[in-house]
Amino acid sequence: MLTPEFFAPLRRLAIEYHAGQEGNTALERIAEITAIPTQRLANPSTETPAAETPATEDRSTSQIKSLESGAVQFGAVQSGAAQFGAVQFDSVGFTYPEANSPALEQVSFEIRHGETVALVGPSGAGKSTLAKLLMQFMQPDQGQICRDGIPIQRIEHSEWRRVISWVPQQPAVFAGTVAENIALGKPGSSLTQIRKAARVACAEEFIDALPEGFNTLLGENGLRLSGGQRQRLAIARAAIMNTPLVLLDEFTAHLDEETEAQVVSAMASLMQGRTALVIAHRAATIASADRIVNLEAGHVIEATR
Repeated sequence: MLTPEFFAPLRRLAIEYHAGQEGNTALERIAEITAIPTQRLANPSTETPAAETPATEDRSTSQIKSLESGAVQFGAVQSGAAQFGAVQFDSVGFTYPEANSPALEQVSFEIRHGETVALVGPSGAGKSTLAKLLMQFMQPDQGQICRDGIPIQRIEHSEWRRVISWVPQQPAVFAGTVAENIALGKPGSSLTQIRKAARVACAEEFIDALPEGFNTLLGENGLRLSGGQRQRLAIARAAIMNTPLVLLDEFTAHLDEETEAQVVSAMASLMQGRTALVIAHRAATIASADRIVNLEAGHVIEATR
């Protein structure tokens, strides 16, 4: 009868020990997160100076103005695609920490104003790495990415991302309503704007079929949605931003052929007159591109059209 009482302290010790081990594991994960460098604002003393603006250049670039800090800030984004200009990749190189070889090396090409460029290549070629560099999630080790001759490293991160609609391979869906998830692209959007963006993404029909429609609560990471539905939600989020630069990273990867055809058609209309970089494998996605850039093992092999 006394045996359980005898072992009770040992059981409590074991429970506390395992709780401590779980805490150590959690601490390691927290340390990994806190070790990630925070993104800093552009610093004129360390960044490459901007290219001189020719006297004859159209002052559509007057929407860009220098801050006292030396960084560059866009004026009203509402000025739209007509004033955006071109994006240049100039001898861009990048190597991941502890990697034996560079992910990108001497990558150079241009996306002209209003042009859609498809970036193709096998898995591991460096396509998504290039997208992350364009989003300024990482910085190139070599070369630079420019917007109308101005290195994007000199543009405030928040300002730069206000002019980019980005659809990643694995979009994030947050706990909240469908409408709230779409409106993340443009806080304060009306239900009419949200519904219009969902229509562009071919998502309106499945959203209306949900128990509460656009007011349906979604679990963390969109547990109620299929992979294709999450992708269309991300496309709607990008569509509502109405930006002059569009970046699509395998945006049809989780769609069936019928839905892909609908979304590609809708996105072609959305991208008309905008500057766009589309990372893709499927022929249907590539077909509407003005040019195709082939990336292999971190190098540009060829550019067609």
